[in-house]
Amino acid sequence: ACPDVVIRSYWPLDIEPFPCPRTKVVVFGATEFKRAPHRWLKQMGFWNQTGPHVTLVSPSQWSANGFVRDGVDPERIRILPHGIDAAELHPTVVEDGAKAMREERGWGKDTF
Repeated sequence: ACPDVVIRSYWPLDIEPFPCPRTKVVVFGATEFKRAPHRWLKQMGFWNQTGPHVTLVSPSQWSANGFVRDGVDPERIRILPHGIDAAELHPTVVEDGAKAMREERGWGKDTF
């Protein structure tokens, strides 16, 4: 059986399609200096030839712009920030619910 999605988050970036054609591939990448490292440049054009099943995820628009500058089609990139907006997500509400659920199940603070 083929997985629905494969998430790759390691160095060097592996942008090859998964052997099973229906499996979506999500590759996490960041450009720290507004440009992709020189050794990646040979692979950049490949992004645009892989088909819709390979997507690049980057932590910011700034980082994504580095990939675009080096030839990756912006339609292939999605932004997934490392953090959260505390104005939109209210951690105390979530924390209260989590605390109640832990108590119901008899889980201690350090139970994972």
